[in-house]
Amino acid sequence: MLLNMVYLFTSVLMLCLSTLVISRPIPRATDYSGGTGQGTYYDTGLTSCGQTYTDSDLIVALSHLFYDSYPGATANPNNNPVCGKKLTAHYQGKSVSVTVADRCTGCAMYDLDFTPTAFQALADMSVGRISGVTWAFDDSTSGTSSGNDTASDSTSDTSSSDTTSTSTQTSDSNSSSGDTTSTDSDSSSIANSTTTTTSSGVATTTPVSDTAFKAKLNKRQLAWARDVDLAI
Repeated sequence: MLLNMVYLFTSVLMLCLSTLVISRPIPRATDYSGGTGQGTYYDTGLTSCGQTYTDSDLIVALSHLFYDSYPGATANPNNNPVCGKKLTAHYQGKSVSVTVADRCTGCAMYDLDFTPTAFQALADMSVGRISGVTWAFDDSTSGTSSGNDTASDSTSDTSSSDTTSTSTQTSDSNSSSGDTTSTDSDSSSIANSTTTTTSSGVATTTPVSDTAFKAKLNKRQLAWARDVDLAI
C-alpha cells in the first residue's frame, strides 16, 4: 500500500514538472531597429547620455531594458552607442522625430519616455500615457542602400566583361582575315610569279617577265631532252 502511494506521488510530481517545462515561454531575439510600446513624458535635465536638456528639446528616453542591452553598451551609460541616434515615433496618424538622450527605468522594452514638447506632437499632455506607439530608428534602412550600390557595381563589372569579350572577337576576326590573304597568295600562279618572304615574315609575290619565263622554260626542255637521250 505504501509502495503504491509513493509511486503515485512520484508520478504526479513528474507530471507537474513536465507541464512547467512545456509551458515555459521561448525567449525571442530583441529587435534593436525599433518596436511598439507605450508613450509617456517626464521633466528632463541631466540625462544618462551625459548631456543636459530642457523640456522644450526633442529628445527621448529608451527603456533601461533596451538601453542596457543595446549592442556595444558598457557599464558607463554615457558611452552607450545608442546615444544620439535619431528615431521617429508614430501614433494615430501623427509623428515626431526625436534624439535618444536618456534611460527610463520604469519603461517596458519598447516604451518611450518623451519630453513634454515631443509628447505634445503625438497627443495632449492631459492623456498622460498613450498605447500603441510604433517607432524605428531613422537609419534602420541604411543596409538596403548599400545593397543597391553593390548591385550597381556588379552591373558595371558585367559590362566590362562584355567589352573584353567583344575585343577578343574583333581580334579573332582580324586573324581570320589574315589567313584569307595568305591563302590567296598561295593560290597565285607559280609559273608566272615569284614568291619571296620579307624580314617581317610577310610573303610577297613578284611577277616574272616573259623573257625570263621563256629562258627558264627552254632550260627545262633541254634538261628533259638530255635525260631522254641518256635513257635511250
